[in-house]
Amino acid sequence: MKVEPGEIRDLSEEQRIKSLVESYFNKYDINHTVFIISNDEDRMYQLISGGLQRLSKFMSIYTSESFRGMKVVTSPSVSVSVALKSDLLELKIHSDEMSVEELGYLLSKYDRKKKYIRLTR
Repeated sequence: MKVEPGEIRDLSEEQRIKSLVESYFNKYDINHTVFIISNDEDRMYQLISGGLQRLSKFMSIYTSESFRGMKVVTSPSVSVSVALKSDLLELKIHSDEMSVEELGYLLSKYDRKKKYIRLTR
């Protein structure tokens, strides 16, 4: 990092911000000048869902067009009813916002440990 004559650096603040940035990424490029997220959807979710906003308070952020196209979609409104019929549990799921196929896909990907599901659209 080039320092201009008379410029004073706050090394502890620089280290604090560097640590904040590193918490969202898991690799650097070969020159250690670009942060990278490699094969880690949890980090990607954290970055998109709030990390960029948090980081933008301290720095300018430049992203690719394809990255800007990524969105975190809010959870759809879904109604669920459960009934017991002939000693069997009947489960009915309905949403005005999603098709039966999309609901089936979401249910097949459900994992209690995840806060998100990557949609394939």
